[in-house]
Amino acid sequence: MALVNPLRPQPTRSPSSPAVVVQPPAPPAEADTMFHALADEHRLIVDCLEREADFKRAADQAGSAESPRPPPKKERPKIRPASAEKGPPLPPSKADF
Repeated sequence: MALVNPLRPQPTRSPSSPAVVVQPPAPPAEADTMFHALADEHRLIVDCLEREADFKRAADQAGSAESPRPPPKKERPKIRPASAEKGPPLPPSKADF
């Protein structure tokens, strides 16, 4: 007779079930197509950003030679300071009556 451990539950006898095999689902056939589409889109975005950077660089180089600079200090028009004179006095306010 076999020794039985009272603290360990005993397996019940039931008909054996078939083994369950878990496999990851196969990737859809579209996954490869999607990957290539995303890679193509990424390449288009990178090309666009590079063209934009080249355009800005060319514009900066062309514009730096023709950029308007302020005239030298001697040729600048003089700005007249505000007049220190005061205008006519204001009429008394209605609160003073």
